[in-house]
Amino acid sequence: MEFLLIVSFVIIFFMYFFIGRKAYHPIILFNGTWLIVFWLYKLKIINFIEISHQTILILLFMIICFPIGCLFGEKLSNRFNTKNYIPEKISLRRKIFWIICAVTIIKMFYDEMDIIVNVFNGMSFKQVVALAEGKGTVEIKGFSVILYIFFVYPCTYFISPVCANIVFSKEEKNKIYYLLVNLLVVFLSVMHHGGRNAIFVFIICYTVTFFMKKKKVHMRKKTKFAIFIFLIVSIFLIVGISSSRGISDVGESFYAYFTCALPLAELYLQYPIVNGAFLGGMLSFNGFIYPILLVTNYFGFALPQSQVTVISIKEIIEYNYLSIGDYSLKMNAFLPAGVYMYIDGGYVFEIIGMIVYGIVVGYIYHLTKIKNNDRINAVYVLLALGLVLSFTRFYFTTINYSLAFLYLLFLYKKERVGGNI
Repeated sequence: MEFLLIVSFVIIFFMYFFIGRKAYHPIILFNGTWLIVFWLYKLKIINFIEISHQTILILLFMIICFPIGCLFGEKLSNRFNTKNYIPEKISLRRKIFWIICAVTIIKMFYDEMDIIVNVFNGMSFKQVVALAEGKGTVEIKGFSVILYIFFVYPCTYFISPVCANIVFSKEEKNKIYYLLVNLLVVFLSVMHHGGRNAIFVFIICYTVTFFMKKKKVHMRKKTKFAIFIFLIVSIFLIVGISSSRGISDVGESFYAYFTCALPLAELYLQYPIVNGAFLGGMLSFNGFIYPILLVTNYFGFALPQSQVTVISIKEIIEYNYLSIGDYSLKMNAFLPAGVYMYIDGGYVFEIIGMIVYGIVVGYIYHLTKIKNNDRINAVYVLLALGLVLSFTRFYFTTINYSLAFLYLLFLYKKERVGGNI
């Protein structure tokens, strides 16, 4: 573990102080996150199970290969986009954006009315979950499955990058409406099952966007005040939601939140199907693959065996609550990003996969400096979110995040300066 700490620190120090990178640079975000996770784990505030040399090696390849790919991606981006660059005007397809937001808000509010009423009447999220008898606080079946997969869940991820770009832009006059709709979706996401993730997504996206546009931020006082109030309130919300879920020691729960991925990786890798799957990317990039297979399956085509294996592995990871040491609660689902690629094809696939991941993120990061338009900025902010939360999962394994990534590419229209295309 000491070696991982040293490697992460050296990479960050070199990048930040010698090359002069920004705080929102992908390597700073990714390796900085893992430096904090390794350091917290090393503190042993909770006595977790020890991780093996196998897990340490997986983590080592992860924190080394991503920066290598990222630097290479920046060079590629500079080579292919700097010469003969034609300025572009990018604008949001506002009607489509508001339609998706409306569908999301109406559907979530309709499904959560009972939960909202119960919570406002004093019921805790722990009681709400107990009332649902472990079946999920919101029952999703029939056509609702399609709405949630293709509209609701992706919207909860792309709305913060889109709205943050507008809130911190110079031209937009109606920023407050985008901020309010963003906050409403965050509220409904929290009410959905008492999760805190939507609040973290909001905070991370707005923080990264602010630092990207720091010198160009133009906001009215009421917008600044609204953001400030929400950031203050969000701290109390996170603590309150944690207590409402039956967590007695909130500080200890956050320590477990940031560090449990390491012992969980050790435990999940002991399952034979997990440690010997070799799926060639089907698990890591299942967020792109599964929606296609879902449609073909609807028309009578059977799922391939590799996808059946992926489903089994995801069920093991997401539904198996395991004891990770002396912590009083059992944990599930959290897994370092590099472990997904290791499951897909061992160390070789992890090395290749993390380098390719780094190339993509580095390429898009450099585009934000060249093009600096809302589409590229929003896409990078979404990628930055995945880097900061890479201790929870590799986000392209989820449908919600992957579809949000694709939607961001099509939610904007391109116009050449001097005329429409």
